[in-house]
Amino acid sequence: MSNIRLIFCIILTIIGFSSCDPQIVRPIDDELVKAIESFSADGTLNYYIFPDEGDYSNYSPNSDLPYTIDKKKIELGKMLFFETALGAFPAVDQPDCYETYSCASCHLPEFAFTPGSPQAIADGGVGYGIYRYKNNDYNNNQPDAQGARPLSLINVSYVNNTLWAGVSGGDFLNASTTDLWEDTVINNYTELTALNAEGYPGIETQNIENINIHRFKFDAEFLETNGYKEVFEEAFEEFGPDYATEHSEEAFSFAISAYLRSIYANDAPFQQFLLGDYDDALTLNQKEGALLFFGEAGCAKCHNAPNLGGYSFHALGTKDLYQEHLSSIRTSELDFRNLGRAGFTGEESEMHAFKVPQLYNTKDYLTYFHGSSKYSLEEVIDYKLAATAENENVSQLSSSFIPVSLSPEQRSALLDFIENGLYDPNLANKNTPESVLSGNCFPNNDSFSIPFQNDCN
Repeated sequence: MSNIRLIFCIILTIIGFSSCDPQIVRPIDDELVKAIESFSADGTLNYYIFPDEGDYSNYSPNSDLPYTIDKKKIELGKMLFFETALGAFPAVDQPDCYETYSCASCHLPEFAFTPGSPQAIADGGVGYGIYRYKNNDYNNNQPDAQGARPLSLINVSYVNNTLWAGVSGGDFLNASTTDLWEDTVINNYTELTALNAEGYPGIETQNIENINIHRFKFDAEFLETNGYKEVFEEAFEEFGPDYATEHSEEAFSFAISAYLRSIYANDAPFQQFLLGDYDDALTLNQKEGALLFFGEAGCAKCHNAPNLGGYSFHALGTKDLYQEHLSSIRTSELDFRNLGRAGFTGEESEMHAFKVPQLYNTKDYLTYFHGSSKYSLEEVIDYKLAATAENENVSQLSSSFIPVSLSPEQRSALLDFIENGLYDPNLANKNTPESVLSGNCFPNNDSFSIPFQNDCN
């Protein structure tokens, strides 16, 4: 190939065409594959490849489940996740507060299953996404509001122990914490961790407790009144016809959890690259960014799980929710959630250390970090590259939180990979139900939310 043709092919590759000989870009592909494999737990790209849609047997990669995952359970769980008829125990006894919230109130698909607002408010909230605020009928102590921004539920099947502190589920990271599960002196999460003794995985354990935490009504009356009884009997026929009423907490959890375990960002370009599409899946700039991610930038040292999250906890010194958002409710400097993993274990070495979150579809987030202290991926990357704490209450930082020097071009490539290479454009549509059985508006059913929704009768 002449020098002129070589230059022409390089130009075409940069601007997004791939009509030149494959070997023109093969060296960077080989280099990237080797870099990814160096962080893979099994030494292959397969470690990072998500299950195909409908590959139900692989929807639980880290756990043996007490139920089988299939399409019927997933579709049932999808409706329940958005079902506002569950919200039948609001803190304020007003008609306008009844059946107005759902699981999806705080995990909206279009915001990558995060709140779409700095603070999540279920019961006691009105409005949709970025326009969700406290209901004026509630005082500041009454809403079901979280003192840390909820984590995304994308690719959550790879999360062994859930929440920022990793408290749910008795296996993996919590296998050696059994003495803490009911310790009310050290452990601030005892209502949840006491359930770890039941032996269920983290997702299923958390969803059992979510019925009480989030003021849901799930019982025989709910099932019968809203048309879910026969659907449950069909979806869980292996457990018998009365399973949902006799074992309501587990039934609720297993249905919701089956749905959550089906949410994968399969259509992200990086997934297509991992499957062998080296020519068209990622742009050259995104490949350069991926090389930085798995190399010089050091991201994969912590973000090394299949979902590009991690199984470790790190203190990065970011602000807590009450510090960044003065109007936040039910949180303060005394909130144990500010302590990170140490709020569970009491270990000084884990003070203000939070779990490494997954990275797919993060460009849809409104805010970032546990305290919603950043508002764009650019800010997140710049904060991590500078490695300078912003929270004066955090004195002990992670040993992995060290400055990294990148050129403007490298920073841009890294951002491009995370923002676009890890983005599934079909995620929201394919994981939102067409309707819920109650006929209520969803994911919220208050008068301020309804104008923002198209899913109302």
